[in-house]
Amino acid sequence: MAMVDVPTIKEAYYDVIIVGGGGAGAEAALSATNEGVNVAIVEKGIFGSSGCTVLGAYSCNAALGYKDPKDSPEVHFEDTVREGRYINDQKLVEIYTEEAPKRILELHKIGHVFEETENGKLKQGMMPGHTYPRAVFRDFHTGKAIISALKREVINKKIDVFNECVIFDILTIDNEIYGILGYDLKKGEIIILNCKALIITTGGCGQLYLHTTTSTDNTGDGLALAYLAGAELMDMEFVQFYPTAQCYPRLIGMNPTFPAWLRINTGARLYNSEGVEFMKEKMPDWRFKATRDELAQTIYTEIREGRGSPHGGVYIDVLHLSEKEIEEAYSFANIFEDLLKIGIDLRKDTIETTVASHFFMGGIKVNEKFSTCVNGLFAAGEAIAGIHGANRLGGNALSEILVTGYEAGK
Repeated sequence: MAMVDVPTIKEAYYDVIIVGGGGAGAEAALSATNEGVNVAIVEKGIFGSSGCTVLGAYSCNAALGYKDPKDSPEVHFEDTVREGRYINDQKLVEIYTEEAPKRILELHKIGHVFEETENGKLKQGMMPGHTYPRAVFRDFHTGKAIISALKREVINKKIDVFNECVIFDILTIDNEIYGILGYDLKKGEIIILNCKALIITTGGCGQLYLHTTTSTDNTGDGLALAYLAGAELMDMEFVQFYPTAQCYPRLIGMNPTFPAWLRINTGARLYNSEGVEFMKEKMPDWRFKATRDELAQTIYTEIREGRGSPHGGVYIDVLHLSEKEIEEAYSFANIFEDLLKIGIDLRKDTIETTVASHFFMGGIKVNEKFSTCVNGLFAAGEAIAGIHGANRLGGNALSEILVTGYEAGK
């Protein structure tokens, strides 16, 4: 009879454990470490490479007021609540909009993350739904720049990181956290990590949907774990769908949200199978004014009513521009050259773009200290509900993870 190997058990103790190694998790770990406690990050994939932060393309919002001095955290608050259809947790929104400038400047100070003007101020771009330009960025790879800087700090602070570990239970006694139970996929070990406090930063549930812009890690693990441990979930019916995610030709090694740049950068033609530019008819200034939910709902209506493309989307192109204009406009972040490498030529090709799950506004219910109704259980980032209400403004996610991660780790 064949012998069955019994997995070994690894047990350790930390004051604080963070489950999820994206931007919110890294920021939470650094914040907790600054409080003088012993911290570990547990990541299902590879810290710094997996998760959704690394996929963040362009905008990270904060009311710095560099591009327009009339901007302020108060205006950012108003924009966020308005676009969230006024069901946001306004106390959380206030924390987010007030703290976002501090977190962004602090991150830039340690990692020179964002692009600067000639006078040393951070560049700020405009995003649909915002009153003023408040998006800081690093070309088309802002998320990667953020997580790279945070990863360096985590390494410098000598914070323990458990890679390729799946957590399948939060350990509690009498509604109080005392640890987690999981499995180290690489070592083949069962892990029992005891702690005083646990922070969930595992993101949302984008992989529930056929079309998604999220990473393969975005499977709702943390929400399920928190719920089974006794935490409350809220606003789970509110899912943001990205309106212009590429569905054909297939993108390889590129962010599927790239067609948004066709819209914003040069005013692409967006049309259905009948050749009708439906957004232009509905909203002539849709290029900058249409928010994600407005655009997604309109595109989905075209597809549902039979005016879609063969691969389940609608058409977008920039063929009304000259070849020189196209090459110059999309030299930004090497988009034009990267597309040529995978066989897509913007000077000749029409792209099919579709609606794809992008962000969960719902998640774990937390208070102003980012704690849950379970003692010792905290949460941050996309895993929490409340800040965005029924709809998230573009660019608010990357700054939200910095603020909420920092606050949860304090």
